[in-house]
Amino acid sequence: MQTQIDKDFVRWCEDIGQFAIDRPMFDVVDEHNKLLASGSCSFATSWCWEKCYNFKLHKLFPNMEKKDIRNEENWQKITGKDIAFLLSRKRKSIKRFRGCTRGENIKDFKDIDRWEDIAIENPDTEIWIPTKAWRDPFLKREIEKRLFPFTNLAINASVDPTTTEKQWIDLIETGWSTMFVGDDERKTNPLGEPLFKCPKTGVFKLRASDSEEESAWKKKNKGHCAICKAGCFGNVTLKRRTDTLLYEH
Repeated sequence: MQTQIDKDFVRWCEDIGQFAIDRPMFDVVDEHNKLLASGSCSFATSWCWEKCYNFKLHKLFPNMEKKDIRNEENWQKITGKDIAFLLSRKRKSIKRFRGCTRGENIKDFKDIDRWEDIAIENPDTEIWIPTKAWRDPFLKREIEKRLFPFTNLAINASVDPTTTEKQWIDLIETGWSTMFVGDDERKTNPLGEPLFKCPKTGVFKLRASDSEEESAWKKKNKGHCAICKAGCFGNVTLKRRTDTLLYEH
């Protein structure tokens, strides 16, 4: 029997061509300062808070907080079987699923438990998990121990200009795939190895200078993440560690 989860908790994300979930980025409180939902972005950097496009969306759409409350309630009770059930009931059939497009996928050890269960119950689905939880050494080791062995989990360490070379090299040496954002001109990781340039945020990014033909072609190819075999999904599809350059929104 499935847990009572909102059907729209697992939502179709046109931009990446797959289903995804969201969590609150920061605490949601009422007018009396009572906590309604705990924020998940415990490991956000100064770059995150300055540049994150989701933070900008919150300013534009303050009612997003109501959805954040429901999202966190759903996340705290969802199981791997729930995810499998919800995906099986969707009209679009795709064997890829992304963790949070807004918020942090792994805030604490309970989240590792949950992703482990989701991986077990969805063995034929490629699951993309970007995270900054690597910044906590205890969570980092637990992720490596319990989640790395799953061949259907595309776990990516989210890195940005505040990440030191030492930190990035440590991630590489301990087997992490990385996603870098914050310098569109960067070409290599700290070891001099080339970054894979993300097609979705680069080649297919809509720009004001695009001609009608260019704009139409890019819109036609929207959702490229659904078929991309390199970059963020490299450790699942290519069976090797990857470093991806995401262009800024």
